Parts: sequence; structure tokens; C-alpha cells
Amino acid sequence: NDWSVDVAARDRHGLLADLTGVLAAHGLSVIEAVVATWPDDIALEAFRVRGARPDPDALARDIKASFAQPLRSTPLSGVGVEFDNGASPWYTVCEIEAPDQPGLLHTVAAAFTAAEVEVVAATISDHEGTAHDRFELIDKTGRKLTDEQQLLVQEFLAGGVVSSRRWFRQHYAVRTDGVPQLQS
Repeated sequence: NDWSVDVAARDRHGLLADLTGVLAAHGLSVIEAVVATWPDDIALEAFRVRGARPDPDALARDIKASFAQPLRSTPLSGVGVEFDNGASPWYTVCEIEAPDQPGLLHTVAAAFTAAEVEVVAATISDHEGTAHDRFELIDKTGRKLTDEQQLLVQEFLAGGVVSSRRWFRQHYAVRTDGVPQLQS
């Protein structure tokens, strides 16, 4: 069965990763999603999900709890990633194509979060078992991504993300052959 899950929240770094992690934990596969943010720090994230009927109260409770949880994702293989700084005057456009699988959007969102990249808008779709996702991205200062930031996103996609909190700051690690390498 397909269901709609709409979330309006104050925008924060990692919001998409937190929400998609909760959806995956509830056994919901994201079939389509539209994400939009506004300058007043409000975000709307609308998902079409597949799975058992979601419990809105449990989702709301788990979303709130996810804000305090460490970010984690698994490595992703078989993904095509293209960045384009010329497609928009304001954003870096990132297009991702990968075999559709449970938790795919969470893995992508976690990589963006760990690379300190902000998602301004996203369009997520699936066609015949392949995910076709388009993201408009900026860095934490509101600029297009540098080559180094684009490479970091790819490293987090390929290696997965683990996080920990030290001295009131979140730290992310890329797993390469099972060995965490801290990124500051």
C-alpha cells in the first residue's frame, strides 16, 4: 500500500536524514518525495511511501527522538552521481541514479549531512526499480559546492556515515574497509 507522509518543521541541518531514517526504521520505502525550504527556516517534506499503514503518533514521536540520535548509514554501491554547478545560478544540482532499495534516500541524505551540505529542494522518483533523484544543494554558507565538497559527498555515499558528538560538536566518519576515518 502507498501512503502520504507530510512533515512541516523548522529547518535544521540533517532534517532530511533524520526523517528518512525514521521512515526506513518504520519499514516504509520512499517512492516519491518533494522537499522545499524557505528563507524563514521552514521546511516541508512530502513523501509517498510504501509499506504497512504508518502510525502518525509513532512517526511524530520517533521523528522528535531522532534529532538527538547519532547519524548512521550504510555504504552504497552501484550509484551514479553527477554534480552540475552550471544548471542553476544559485545551487549545485546533484542527480543520483541507483538501484532502488530500502533506506536509499536516508543513505543519500546522511551523506549530504555528513559533508555539511544543505538540501534546498529535492525531487525523488522511482522508475522500474531505479531511483532517479535530483537535489538542489548549497554549502553551509549558502554557496554552490566546491569540487572538494562534491568529492566528500561521494566518499560518504561509498563508505557510509557514522557520527559521534565531541565537545558539543557533531563529528562524522567515513567507513573505508571497516576503518572509520574522522572528518571534521
